[in-house]
Amino acid sequence: MFVGHYGVSYAAKAATPRVPLWVWFIAVQWLDVVWSALVLLGIEKMRVVPGFTEANAYELYYMPYTHSLPGALVLSLVLGVIVAAVTPGARGKVVAWDFLDRSFPWTEANDLPLVTSRQLGLKGKGQGFPNGTGGGGDTYTFDNQRIVASAIPWVQPDPTPLRTSPLRAPGDLARMFASESFMDELAAAQGVDGVQFRMRYASNNKRVTDALAAVAKLANWQARPAPAPASNGNIAAGRGIAVSARSNSVVAVTAEVEVDKSSGEVTVKKIAVAHDCGLIINPDGLKNQIEGNVIQGTSRALMEEVKYDSSGIKNLDWAGYPILRYEKIPQIDITLIDRPEMPALGGGEPSIGPVPAAIANAIFDATGARLREAPFTPERVLKAIRAGATSTQRA
Repeated sequence: MFVGHYGVSYAAKAATPRVPLWVWFIAVQWLDVVWSALVLLGIEKMRVVPGFTEANAYELYYMPYTHSLPGALVLSLVLGVIVAAVTPGARGKVVAWDFLDRSFPWTEANDLPLVTSRQLGLKGKGQGFPNGTGGGGDTYTFDNQRIVASAIPWVQPDPTPLRTSPLRAPGDLARMFASESFMDELAAAQGVDGVQFRMRYASNNKRVTDALAAVAKLANWQARPAPAPASNGNIAAGRGIAVSARSNSVVAVTAEVEVDKSSGEVTVKKIAVAHDCGLIINPDGLKNQIEGNVIQGTSRALMEEVKYDSSGIKNLDWAGYPILRYEKIPQIDITLIDRPEMPALGGGEPSIGPVPAAIANAIFDATGARLREAPFTPERVLKAIRAGATSTQRA
């Protein structure tokens, strides 16, 4: 069930001065209660959504965004984001943001023996390192806000064989994919441009608004709501945006994509990055780092996925685990925001985080199909398009 998303979306669209948003929202929630009763009575069937587990399948307001990342299997959940009318003039304001990340900790940590040691009989004592909460909406300010990363205990009577380890920005890509996709969805539901919508809730953070303004200028971003008007041919073009913070650095990213609606193949044409990591000492070296992050982030967003079954990992070579090839590398434009009054901050990992989210939002802009799971393979994109998501496309 997508009540936490679409219930709000439908209510936002239906609300009028005579029938305020909160009335529509409560009505939608009661419809959900009726639907749930039908499920329990066996009259209606539960829809299985990728990313749900037995532990959360009955939480009606959870919306899963999964990111199948090698080395960091993370399930991020956005829940309880409520759009409500505070006053007649403030209808549509986000008044609460409650974000929960349930994920495995890093198992390459103190007191957790590696695989060979375990086979020799050594047992783990610790629970690994947590993934943190970065990217869960912490770049914004809401009247009521909670961001929690709750690690799944690693040491159990029968520990999971899926060990995790750092790849790049562990945990952040999944959380940013979830939070920035949801911010984009809220903006689309209200018919507001994605940059302008984010500016509303980042107004207390000048570094975030500066990064958003800088990347919008760099990308020649023209304000309009998403999705874009429907295209006539097989190729649909779209643009998306995402912003995040890691290691006290702020990065805003736009993506421009083309989607083949007949095959689901996504081509990322251009990525623009505004990067603020405080004092910049070596601009050329920093740009090289950002370019590498963009390339790897695009590869992880479109292609990279560990596949496994009960017998073990299935893709053990580059043929089974393809990565982005040179001819698919997008154009990369970068603007650096230098802050000499600040210390030099993180430049290694921050710029990879928003890339998958920006690409996902660009795919929605092009097709009207909202992606819930990464990587954005042709099969997944085509399935989303054929599922009827394009009914949201503007005429």
